Amino acid sequence: MSDLTLTLTCENTDVTINDGTELITSLNPLEELPIANAFNFDVNFNFYNEEEITLHLVAETGASKWEIDLIESVYTADIELLEYIVDDSDNNLLDIDETSDVIYTFVNEGGIVLHNAIVTVTSSDTFLTINSDTYNLGSMNPFINMYATFNFTSDPTCPVGHVAVLNFHITGDNGYENDIEGYVSIGKVFEDWETAGLETYNWSQSGDVDWFITDENPFEGTYCLKSGDIVHEQNSVLEIELEVISAGQIKFFRKVSCEDDTNNDNWDYLAFYIDDVEQGRWDGIVDWSQVVYPVYAGVHNFKWVYHKDGSVDANDDCAWIDLIEFPSIYDAVPLLTISTTEINKSMYHDENDTETLYISNQGGGIITYEIEIFDDVPWLTKNRSVLGSSISCSANSFHACDTVEWVFTALNLSDDAEWIEEIIMDFPEGFYIDSLTDYFDQSEDTLLLTDGTPGDGAEFTWFGENADGWGLIVGGEIANTTVYGRINEDFYGDMTVNYTMTGDIYGAEPHFIDSSLTIINFGPTITWISAQTTEGALGIGQEDEIILDFNTTGMIPGEYSCNLKIFASTDTITIPVNLTVLDPVGVVNDVKTNISIYPNPTKDLLHIKSNAEIQEIKVINSLGQLVLNKSVKSFSIDIDVDDWMPGIYYIDMVYKDSIQKHKIIVN
Repeated sequence: MSDLTLTLTCENTDVTINDGTELITSLNPLEELPIANAFNFDVNFNFYNEEEITLHLVAETGASKWEIDLIESVYTADIELLEYIVDDSDNNLLDIDETSDVIYTFVNEGGIVLHNAIVTVTSSDTFLTINSDTYNLGSMNPFINMYATFNFTSDPTCPVGHVAVLNFHITGDNGYENDIEGYVSIGKVFEDWETAGLETYNWSQSGDVDWFITDENPFEGTYCLKSGDIVHEQNSVLEIELEVISAGQIKFFRKVSCEDDTNNDNWDYLAFYIDDVEQGRWDGIVDWSQVVYPVYAGVHNFKWVYHKDGSVDANDDCAWIDLIEFPSIYDAVPLLTISTTEINKSMYHDENDTETLYISNQGGGIITYEIEIFDDVPWLTKNRSVLGSSISCSANSFHACDTVEWVFTALNLSDDAEWIEEIIMDFPEGFYIDSLTDYFDQSEDTLLLTDGTPGDGAEFTWFGENADGWGLIVGGEIANTTVYGRINEDFYGDMTVNYTMTGDIYGAEPHFIDSSLTIINFGPTITWISAQTTEGALGIGQEDEIILDFNTTGMIPGEYSCNLKIFASTDTITIPVNLTVLDPVGVVNDVKTNISIYPNPTKDLLHIKSNAEIQEIKVINSLGQLVLNKSVKSFSIDIDVDDWMPGIYYIDMVYKDSIQKHKIIVN
């Protein structure tokens, strides 16, 4: 082969071909011919490190032509900010009304050297003056820490713990440019609860009972934080997720009053964790004293847990914390972001498919969330919430037609030795109860189920007392009963369970509590869509992938809709979901056919009139369920919808040579 011309091209505009041709005068069969410096091209820095590009090579000789795609990785610089330290020869903090050098650590996490790297810092913060704003880092080799020094002055009126946001603009050879957000903290960062609330930082509470502000025995000031009033086998959990912007220490004062676990048998205790690794644990009587733990720069979770085991109450049975001093941190507001605001899907019937939804926390703190999928129901006018009561349920919500196994928990918080001897619970009609258990408490005492017959809604009574006539659920204990049943498909509204708890006569008045608990009804179960993940927690910068499964098995062609609702600790987001089930043989709409459907919306009788004879009518609800299938052979028909659930319905009117589709609303 002779006079073989090679031509190299690239469609990527960030690649410039300087020399893209090469002539090979002779190439023998099976010969491998290395060619040094055959081509020359420039690549700018608009790539992430190791991003792949496609180079197109064409070889031609005479009438013969060959084309080859060459996949190559681009190695580029990737500059990141790691941390900073205040070089003030004092406390390594930029105090209020102080001038100091601040040294920032940068690293090149890319694959090549960045030459002539220059960093310039700017800020719009009114509490910070930048005295020197530029630093020449020179050549930045991969994975070698480099240090840039700037000089700042903090304003004398700056609030304590203020964080100034900075922008570092980095330039280098071959057009490299990058902007990195950074921070500097001014003054000590602490939490002392003196606002009488938890709003200063993005605190998160979990466990069984929340920590709360109290003026009882603070270490300093007026207020401190006290663990929740938990009972056996419960936890009170306080945590916060923060971006630590400079290595330092976390310090806090704690006080404990509980049973003394001298053998470390995991009895009652207060424990502190960093990133779920236990740092310290205290039990027995521990007076106010400070503990200190080192913290490196980066995102960290700090958690305090007061835990009670299965038995024994001792001393005050609680813990307190006060005057937390954080290292330099940036505590951004939690920000829940969703990858889409609406989901539209088209499928043929009897198909399975998926869609992916991404939810993330682009701010600070921790965002907890739950996902529900339901049709529009008229009684659901507010976000879900669960109010505390003496009896709680393991479920916050349900769907019509659900088969349930619910655990109801009775809690005795009496502080005057009043023990519970009787519980009465009244379940509404529409909840068909198959069976119930006795109430079992933590000491293996039992309130026996003494009255009530399973069926469609009923009142049940549990009773138990000891030989002295005292109740069996003592102060600080919980007792559980399990209820097995089914929700009727036409259950309307939320479910309210009324109850009465009666104590013995040995405490002060009153000796009984009448109250109720509410379980939210999300309407009929949507069968054509489900979420593989229904709850989670998002820390700083974390993202969850939610896979949505679609299933059109047995569904009639038409339009369907529902809502996917994300109940988060920050807000509630509703995402409309619209599904079109396609007819593989097509649907013909005869536009010459005139139809009157009235009234729409309706609540009792629906009138349909047509200028062509209607052969058949099919009605489906928004769940894809067939509600009505009727042979008509008439020009008009009246449909009684009085017993239909409120919502959206779709009518297929079948003529001899066409089908017309219409939507109605039943209210």
